[in-house]
Order: sequence, then structure tokens, then C-alpha cells
Amino acid sequence: MSKTGTKEWATQNKNINHGCKNNCLYCISGDTLILMADGNVKVIKDIKIGEKIFGLQPVGKELRLTEADVLNHWKTKQQAYKITLEDGTVLISSANHRWLSDRGWKFTSGKSYGRHLETLPRLTLNNSIRGINIPEKKLKRIPNWEKRNTPLVKSFNETSLYMRGYLNGLIRGDGHFAIHKYNRGRGIERAYHFRLSMKDKEPIDFAKKYLQYYGIETFDCLHEGLYTIRTSKRYHRKRIQRIIKWDDSPQFMRGFASGIFDAEGSSDAARTIRITNKNLEVLDDISNCLSYFDFDHVQDINKPNGITSVRVRGGTEEYLRFFQLFEPKIKRKFRFTDIAIHNHFGIESIEKIGSRTLYDITTSTENFIANGMVSHNCYARANALRFKQIKTPEEWTQMKLYDQKDNPHKVQGRIMFPSSHDLFPEYIEETLAFLNKWLGKGNEFLIVSKPRLEVIDRLTKELEPYKEQITFRFTIGSSDNDVLKFWEPEAPTFQERLSSLKLAFERGYRTSVSCEPFFDKTIYTLGEVFSPYVTDSIWIGKMNGVNQRVDMSKWSKDDFKHLTMLKTWQTDEMIWALYEHYQRNPKIKWKDSIKKVLNLPEEPIG
Repeated sequence: MSKTGTKEWATQNKNINHGCKNNCLYCISGDTLILMADGNVKVIKDIKIGEKIFGLQPVGKELRLTEADVLNHWKTKQQAYKITLEDGTVLISSANHRWLSDRGWKFTSGKSYGRHLETLPRLTLNNSIRGINIPEKKLKRIPNWEKRNTPLVKSFNETSLYMRGYLNGLIRGDGHFAIHKYNRGRGIERAYHFRLSMKDKEPIDFAKKYLQYYGIETFDCLHEGLYTIRTSKRYHRKRIQRIIKWDDSPQFMRGFASGIFDAEGSSDAARTIRITNKNLEVLDDISNCLSYFDFDHVQDINKPNGITSVRVRGGTEEYLRFFQLFEPKIKRKFRFTDIAIHNHFGIESIEKIGSRTLYDITTSTENFIANGMVSHNCYARANALRFKQIKTPEEWTQMKLYDQKDNPHKVQGRIMFPSSHDLFPEYIEETLAFLNKWLGKGNEFLIVSKPRLEVIDRLTKELEPYKEQITFRFTIGSSDNDVLKFWEPEAPTFQERLSSLKLAFERGYRTSVSCEPFFDKTIYTLGEVFSPYVTDSIWIGKMNGVNQRVDMSKWSKDDFKHLTMLKTWQTDEMIWALYEHYQRNPKIKWKDSIKKVLNLPEEPIG
């Protein structure tokens, strides 16, 4: 697709696609378990947009669990890496997927380019990754458990034994069997009753469903203000008693733990799990069940009324494992929000394992828990939405290649490529095919990008025969990564952009930099930083129409500090000061937004 070019830079533009495939850079294996907001887990390939998961938010110096929305979901096929942690956890992701390490966010893998060039912050065997750990030895007794290479526990199907166990725990905790005798003049008659009454509706609904599975129909009612199901049929009563007969199988005990917790359990703000009862047989069954699944627990001293509490010990990991393994039905008893994540797990190995289909999600917290470890999400769509390039998140991820109807031919002047999207590893083959065709016709190209080292490495190697026809122009608006992350959240760091510039320069290409828009005071030093690696020009420009172009409806007070700083450094007074600072630097050129303030003539195309 062609259109009129940016007049100071080129005579026309060309693009090969609409949208942005940043979404595909930060991906993980489809069977990776994601911690959901109900405490259970779900494989990432089955995650749906709109679902609630757990992310992390900073609270003081800590990172604490908080509910987050899934804003987007996609898959891609690319080179995968296998990270094995010292506790046996396995993480499979792309090279550019980021994990929260003991030294901040780091990529899975990375490469060094050129001499004396910076590398991306990547994981090494000396790093550890922050996360939630459930020791592998405590997973081996989980029904149907196979080594899942993850400290999270996967949800299980409701087997008939699990349903029987759940009914056993629920009914022994809150159920009621009764036989009433009546003398109605025809002798003694007996009425057989079963009733289950609870404050919460969820366990009643599950009990009704499980009883229906065994052919027992119950009636709904309210009993003393409680949700209730009941039946008065003698054979129903006897069948229920047979169904809930104790069984030592793991699935039955798993269901029992869930049911007895729903009936008699609690968890407080300190995430202490207690199950109370005064029936010694029930207390013994609770203890035996917890012991089977390797939960450390203790029976607290009997209270005067004979009620004893079985208390589960072990902190956050055991609290999480309890709810994931047994899957109680009463959601109000879950207290995962605000759990602080402190633990770090050492890395045993990182290895390349070939091409895989990988998945990623965008979340409202920009992070999530993947296989128990803290993972960064991809937020490539953020700037597109902010700058009104798309209307919905889905539109940006559905990247479309343009139908290249115009055959490659020699054109007058220089072609700028691209102008409405950036250059990404996933589309490097299409990019190279396009450039080779048009360069092969003798065209001169200005390649513009917020550069990624992987892409620039490929381009500078494979376009070597056309070196004299190419100028690289890299967009770098600040040397402050926090500022860049705010305005261009999906784009590379300053270090990666500078390394890309050095790489293209060292390989003998014509190089240029665009500081449009420049964001802050670092513009005063960028000229000196870039000049040794720039053969052509350094363009400086303002951000035009910021109030119209930027959606500020969801900004925080801190966000507006960036806007204030931007406007401060782009006043007419500051522009004149900047001009005086650089007027003796022959490589500096000014965009129209600056020339209007300075009343300078237009620059020739270049």
C-alpha cells in the first residue's frame, strides 16, 4: 500500500500490513496454568476474554495478588525456550517473554549484537524468578496427578467418587436425617425425612446436582431462613446413606475435604484454614484426609462446648493448594486478594527447544501468574488505543497483510517504509521479501522503526547487497525508560534502540535518528549520544495535538505528571532554548512543528 510520504523525509510511503504484531512477542506454552480469580487454575490456551484472573499490584514495597480482567488472548508459532527451575517447575515461552526475577523484569533469552553493544536484560542461571511454590512431593498423591512441571494444581473433573465424598462431608456437617412417628388411627406410621440447610446457595446447588446424578430428586425450600433441599421418601433416605458411606479412595477423600469445609470450615484474614466439629469420628476423618494429601495440621484444644478445630498450617502456598486441590464451592471463603508474593526460585537451565505454538494474554494489571511464576503480559495494543489507531483491542491483534497490487517498479525519490506499523520478528520474512523486490528495482529506502535488535540484525545481514540504497531512521524520544514505557508501552527500551543504531552503523549502513516526539529534558543530551553513530541526520519534533490524540479518561494523577512534563519541555521558550543548544550541530534537523515556532524555512527532502 502506498500513499504520499512525509514531506521532509520521503516522496512516498509503503506499508505491508495494518495493525501491530507486538502481541506475538511475549508468549508461553498453551498448557501453562494461569491462576484464576476463584483460586483455581486454567490452561492459557482456554482462557477467554473477559475472564477474571489474578495479577499483581504494588502495595508499598510488596507485590500483592489482585483481581484482573483478561483484555485479549491470542496465539502464535515461534521459537520456544524451556526454563527449568530448581524445584522442578518448567516454563516454556518465547525468547522475549518476560519474568519477574530477583533483578527485575527479564526476558527469557536474548542475543548480543556487534562490538561493545548492550544486550537485553535476560535470565541467567544466576537469577531466580518470583512466584508461588507448591513442592512437587505434595502433588504426587493428587488423584490422576501426572508430573505437570508446575507448582500450581490443575482442576479435576467431578468423578462419581468425588461427588460421593463431597456429599459425605456436606451432609455429615450440616445434613439432618429424621424418622417421625404418627398415630393416625390406623396404627403407628413412620415418615422418613432428609434435609440439608445452609446459609450459602452454592453448596446446596451442587448437592442437589450430585444427588440427581444418583437418581434422587429433592425439593427446594427455605428452613429458618436457610437455603434448603429435602426429601421425605424412605428409599431416598436409605440411598443417600449408602451413597455417603466412607471410602478410602483419593477422589472420595478429596470430595470429603471440599464438602466438610463448605459445611464447617472457615478462613480468616490471616489465611488460616480451620474446620470445626465435635464428632470425634468426623474429626479423625478430617485429619486422615489432610494427612493423606500431606497437609501439616493440628487439632486445637477443645472448647467448653466440645467443639474442636482442625487447623491447616503452612502459609500462602498451602492455603492456595488447599483451595485448588479440594475445590470448595463457597467462594466467599476464598481470601486470595492481597496475598504478598515473596518467594524466589532458582533457575537450573534454559534451553532452546524448537518452534512451538505459544499463547499470551493482555491483562488489566499487565501481569499474571503462569505456572506459579510472575509473568509479564503483552500490551502492544495500548498505544494504538490511546492514539485512536484502532477502535477495539481485538482489531489491533488481527493484523492484516495488505494485498500488494502494485508491482515492484522504480519510483522517483525515496520510499519511507513503514509508516503505519512497526517491524517485528514475526513478519520478518514478509518484510524481507517486500524490501528485496523493491530494492531490486533500484529504489532508495528510508526504513523507519522503533528498532528491535533481532529485526535490525536480520535486515542488516540480509540486505547487504542493497546497503547503498538504504538509510535506517530509528525513533528515540528519550533516554529515560520510565518515560518511554509510559508514552510507548509496547516499544523497546532506550538501550535496545541505541544498540540497534550502533549495529546498523557498525555494519556500514547510513543511519539517522528521529526524536519526534521528544518527551523530556534528556533531549539535551541525546544529540551528543547519537552523533557518533549517525551518518545522516537527527530530526527533532514536538508531539502535536496531545489533548486530542491521547485518551486521558483513565489516567491517574501520576499519569498527568508525564503530560505536564511533556508540555513544559515543548513550550515556545524551551524550543528556542533547544534550538540555541543545537544550532551548531550540523546533524540536527527540525520538523515542521519546531520550524513553525522558530519561523525557519522548510527542509529539503532527506
